[in-house]
Amino acid sequence: MKHLKQYIACLSAVILTSAVIISPAPVNAAGEIINLNVNIGSIGQEVLINGSGFDPGSPADRSVNIIFGKYPGTVVNYSVGIYEIVKVQPLNADGTFSTSFNVPQVLSGGVIEEVTQGTYYVYLTYHIPPSTNTLTILQIAAFNVLAGEISITPERGSPGTELSISGQEFGASEEIIIKYDEVAIPIFQGDRSTDGTGSFQNTRILVPPSAAGVHAVTVIGKTSSHQAGRTFTVEPALNIQPSPGAASSTITVSGTGFGAGTNINVTFNNQSIFSGTTDGNGSFVKSLPAGTFTEGTYLVNAGDSAGNSAQISYNILDASVTLKPSAGSPGWEVTVSGVGFRPNKTITIEFEGLSSDNDISVKSDGEGNFSTTFTVPWGKIGNWEVEVSDDHTTKIVEFEVNTSGNIYPITNTSLPGYVGTGIAVAGTDFIAGRTVSVTYSGTQVATGTVESDGTFNISFPAPSSSSGPHIIEATDGTNIIRYGYVMENSPPPKTQILLPESGTKADAEAFFDWEDVNDPSSVTYTLQIATDSSFSESYIILEQEKIDASEFTIPPQNKLNAVTPEAPYYWRVRAVDKAFNEGEWSESSTFHVGFGLNMPQSVIYIIIVGAALLLAVFTFWLGRKTAYY
Repeated sequence: MKHLKQYIACLSAVILTSAVIISPAPVNAAGEIINLNVNIGSIGQEVLINGSGFDPGSPADRSVNIIFGKYPGTVVNYSVGIYEIVKVQPLNADGTFSTSFNVPQVLSGGVIEEVTQGTYYVYLTYHIPPSTNTLTILQIAAFNVLAGEISITPERGSPGTELSISGQEFGASEEIIIKYDEVAIPIFQGDRSTDGTGSFQNTRILVPPSAAGVHAVTVIGKTSSHQAGRTFTVEPALNIQPSPGAASSTITVSGTGFGAGTNINVTFNNQSIFSGTTDGNGSFVKSLPAGTFTEGTYLVNAGDSAGNSAQISYNILDASVTLKPSAGSPGWEVTVSGVGFRPNKTITIEFEGLSSDNDISVKSDGEGNFSTTFTVPWGKIGNWEVEVSDDHTTKIVEFEVNTSGNIYPITNTSLPGYVGTGIAVAGTDFIAGRTVSVTYSGTQVATGTVESDGTFNISFPAPSSSSGPHIIEATDGTNIIRYGYVMENSPPPKTQILLPESGTKADAEAFFDWEDVNDPSSVTYTLQIATDSSFSESYIILEQEKIDASEFTIPPQNKLNAVTPEAPYYWRVRAVDKAFNEGEWSESSTFHVGFGLNMPQSVIYIIIVGAALLLAVFTFWLGRKTAYY
């Protein structure tokens, strides 16, 4: 107990002396200036420091003490201060210096004490051998130490970087709060609370928009109020969209993690493109109009007046056009696609040797891309130019017509062909006397004979086939010509049902009638009968397809069971053309089938005759009985 009292008295004297000798008032040096590259960090972290305006002495051999201490003041007391001389740095002849030091773990000058989390100070004094107990502080700078049992991965990166944080020695099973420069940051993944031992693992946050330099990441236990921190160094980064770019599209350059409110300059291959000022978070955005650049690879640099810089390589592509296929016959359907044109603009497509009446147009999307189709309009063999333009950029590609065959009619998606309509194909340079076989999507549809001059001309009706493009091929066994043909895709109109009328009674072998449907490709009909108006598969009791006429009678083998008017049958019909385009279903209607004996007509006649005979016998017997009485 005696020693404890002496210890308390001594500690009180130390604190009192410190309060007297180290004044809390800030130091205003006459001309000395110091700068730290960071004012926040963790134990062991390297800190860059430079100074000017110091007296180098005469001769110029003076040094300065760089001291890390706990309290601000005007003097440092060698005997009772809480500090650490981290470096003795010689001055340059002009009174300047530049060096670095590491944040100490222990302050061993005067009273020995471990460095913990909190505010400390960097003092500058002239180096005087310890013949005196005090040194006058020439300049001072505050430094915030972050400490505690947490780790951060990575420790450097740009805004938007994903940080993984782990820690221990917090309260058990308590919620944790993460702050970035005193601003709470949402946790998007990982532990949000400690476990039973006070630890947490792989808690993830995104670095918010912030300027270049060192920033504090602090973890706080919500219940225990325990705090621990580390630093994260923000580095600048560039982003350019779209990637890759297009010469005919707007390009947006953005930067993050530069100095706050600093002048920024952006260059493409050393050519200055943009100068401006970053915002308070060290960010900037600049849109560069279409046509600023030509096709190529660019080294993009951005640097600010504080010395922060970033660079990336960026590719800019010219507009391009592709044809699929790029060769074929007259009448073929060709897809023309383009990228890198101006966004949301009208693209005009022109064909060599044809008037503007044959031009087609399409609108590019928000990224300057487009796709459409055209039917090969040329009939002669050769390479033909297709010109694509948005009035700013023009590209020309070639289509090769590799056969001299002709087809009539020339069809496309706007002017398609129909089932049953006549098709004529012709060609030259075939072998005289040979038989020409003509196929439509692989199925033979016609034959003919090559004339003495090597020509042929064959006609046939368009067969029933699915909508869309088809290939017609003519060959004499040696030579081959291919033609394109587009079958229509318009569904037939909706029909109107007639009989049985809605809600009426029908026979078990019911008769159905509906309006005729007219379609260029001709039609068949599909009839459905169901026990529910939804016509779900489980409720359909009859589906009859490919009905040629606009009427149908239930065959004896499919005769309908009797149902009541309260639980009727539902029926509907639709037309399907021979290009397999399905029309809309008609409105549905109801009918019911009455209960009774379903017998052949001859049996019914026999029953009627028999009943008449029985009635006659009964009448005769009744008459005799009446006469007897």
